[in-house]
Amino acid sequence: MTHRLGMLLRVVIGGFGVAALLLYFYQIVSTWAFHEYSISWGAEMSIYLLVWAMFLACSELIRVDSHIRADFLITHVSVRTQRWFELVNCLVGLLFGAGLVWYGWQATYDAWDLDERSATALMFPMWLYYAAAPTGGVFIVLRYLERFVRYAAAFDERTMALHSAAEV
Repeated sequence: MTHRLGMLLRVVIGGFGVAALLLYFYQIVSTWAFHEYSISWGAEMSIYLLVWAMFLACSELIRVDSHIRADFLITHVSVRTQRWFELVNCLVGLLFGAGLVWYGWQATYDAWDLDERSATALMFPMWLYYAAAPTGGVFIVLRYLERFVRYAAAFDERTMALHSAAEV
């Protein structure tokens, strides 16, 4: 994935987070201080925005090497063995991302097909909310694919070591 796309993704994630914070803040303040201007759907929209931000942020965590893995085990093996662990980790991540795309798409399509809406006055179309899973899954697949290719085809022990067994 290109650097510009990663930058755009971080801007969108930050925008969603700031929008959720401001919306929730407005709902709280308006409920107590300006009741005639209060909204009842701020918390609901904040949750939708934060879920989208979370699914999009997963791929950025992969890019900066902050995703979940068994670091304790990895730190106690050689750099070459770390590479193989990382390749297996990438394959598991690819499967997970593909599962998010597949099952997320099914949930999204079902919500769209059934015209599912939130039970609040906002009546938010739930397919927009569910679409966060397959969208995030696509980005996860792309990041793990990029990572897998890098570790499989362009591995350099000096620059790509996850941890050095000698450092432990």
